[in-house]
Amino acid sequence: KSGVMKKKTLAIIIGCIGLGISFRYDSQIIVGVIGWRQEWLNSIVLFLTFYGLTIAIPSLLIYLFAKKDIIRASLIMLSSSLALEIAFLMKYILKIPRPYQSLDILNLADVTQTSFPSGHSTFVFAVLPFLSKKDKNIRSLWIIFAVLMALSRVYIGVHFLSDVIAGALLGLVVGEVLRILEEKYQFLE
Repeated sequence: KSGVMKKKTLAIIIGCIGLGISFRYDSQIIVGVIGWRQEWLNSIVLFLTFYGLTIAIPSLLIYLFAKKDIIRASLIMLSSSLALEIAFLMKYILKIPRPYQSLDILNLADVTQTSFPSGHSTFVFAVLPFLSKKDKNIRSLWIIFAVLMALSRVYIGVHFLSDVIAGALLGLVVGEVLRILEEKYQFLE
């Protein structure tokens, strides 16, 4: 177990370093991403960013309920909801404008609230600590989905890279803390 914890700690450290670097280059990164946009890709990314969670979360929960894994399904719902509430509280306190509000860039969608951290990233990454090695294929698919979801938010111009990295870190930390607490105290048993 200590090897797994070392890997998770290393991932969080790398994420924090990435967050620090992205703060420095956020404007250049988003301008570069927007310059790379492709017309054929825009509708695909918009579909992913607005409907991906609506499809992925129920699908995952149905999979877990079919396996009669009610506790893990409950933990996923609790983790993502708690992480999202923390993200919204941070948005309310920090009030960092979205990229299209602070830079002269074209956004593909209008969204309300503020930018930091990304709620979508927070939500999808809060699920990962509950997808174990026994669900290797589901976990791998979820990692790909989570990364694509996070990047879609930058692509459409509603988040800086630092927003999605911070959201991913927040989701992972909240999920991991909840997973450890459940493992130790079994409060949902």
